[in-house]
Amino acid sequence: MGPMRSLFLVLVTVLLSGMASGLRPASAAPAKDPMGSDNPMRIVVVRDVRPDCAPACGEWISAEGEFVRATPALFRKLFRDLGQRDLPIFMASSGGDVEAALEVGRLFRARRATVAVQRTRFADCDPGQPACPAPRPGEPRRGEPDTRMSNCASACVYALAGAERRILGAASAVGVHQSRSVARIHRRYYVRFVIENGRRREISRRLISEKTVAIKPEDQGAGADTYKPIARYLREMGIGDGLLALVTSVPPSSIRALDWNEVVSTRLMTEYRSPASLVRPRTQETVESFVAMPAPAIAGNRGTQGADLSPVMLNIAFAIDGAAWKAAGWAAQIMAADGRSGRSGLVVTLQTAGSTVSTSLPSDDPAANKDGLVVGSLDRKDLCGMAGPAMRLTIRIEYFDAARATVEARIARNVPLPALAELRAKACGA
Repeated sequence: MGPMRSLFLVLVTVLLSGMASGLRPASAAPAKDPMGSDNPMRIVVVRDVRPDCAPACGEWISAEGEFVRATPALFRKLFRDLGQRDLPIFMASSGGDVEAALEVGRLFRARRATVAVQRTRFADCDPGQPACPAPRPGEPRRGEPDTRMSNCASACVYALAGAERRILGAASAVGVHQSRSVARIHRRYYVRFVIENGRRREISRRLISEKTVAIKPEDQGAGADTYKPIARYLREMGIGDGLLALVTSVPPSSIRALDWNEVVSTRLMTEYRSPASLVRPRTQETVESFVAMPAPAIAGNRGTQGADLSPVMLNIAFAIDGAAWKAAGWAAQIMAADGRSGRSGLVVTLQTAGSTVSTSLPSDDPAANKDGLVVGSLDRKDLCGMAGPAMRLTIRIEYFDAARATVEARIARNVPLPALAELRAKACGA
């Protein structure tokens, strides 16, 4: 006898909290749309304004302003128009609609986007001004990376978390605080479901109406149910649980600027570098930065008591040695290498496709170890044998004791090295 099935069509009403996250003052007379904004996010493609960059001037996506309900649709349209073009996103925002920021973060992850906390200085006029004319169809706006401080705060942090590469520079700041419910959203759906052997299974759901109603603002403290979908999202994006703890520790009326250790330990930052380097020509010698996470499989083998397994930041510079391009030299500096007792030295290994291509010279110099500085080289055969312009490396950092036994380790997996790819192209003609 086959399964018993019955088909049903029902009308379902869902009540949601509309959460905003930002530092805007409360209005005595709420607008018709309580989730709206006087400064909605503007998203435009920008071309570098410098006259000496032609004919290969860099381009990027500028996203500035507050997240509103229309923001995800704007990103969808832009990504659809760009097709396969892979432009970095320079983003600066004080917050806004949390649900919209989460949706944008998922769009970033699906596109494997590179996002830097960076403002844009426009050459002619700010596209947010009513009198600023639109460029001709198909033409980007003209501008340059702004050298002033750029901020990503409140809900903006959730969108940033969705990017595959999350870049902060010396003039980037990230801030967090609790969310605040400012509206109730009533949504009505037609839901089709079947009953199979006494169990209900949903087949489809279609939104037929949505109404947003302003409410008295309610601060969402630690433990509020409204953070459950945010926690799931952050885990989905590979962000450490510590970020949400930092978010819920600060009331909406204030803000906490995350320090170096916090953006590294929560994995909110994957690279520390100048965002301008993403769109401007590189020099012959250049620096890449990566977060190297603990490698417990290694550290657990010979781990010393009290070993520090926090993430560290790795700066690595590459340069071609001489006009004959016979070798590429590199130097790596591990930031937060404290040189404490138990560590006599360190070594850095570069691997690609599972094979080691270069290992630094072991350093027993106490001063070098304290500074976390090592050097190495790539001969022409290994350099030219790497795969393609989009090569990615695994970088392994190992601390060892006086007996040359590994006591701690960190690892940065599958990291892009555009600087090394460019040097490889020069040295090997690839």
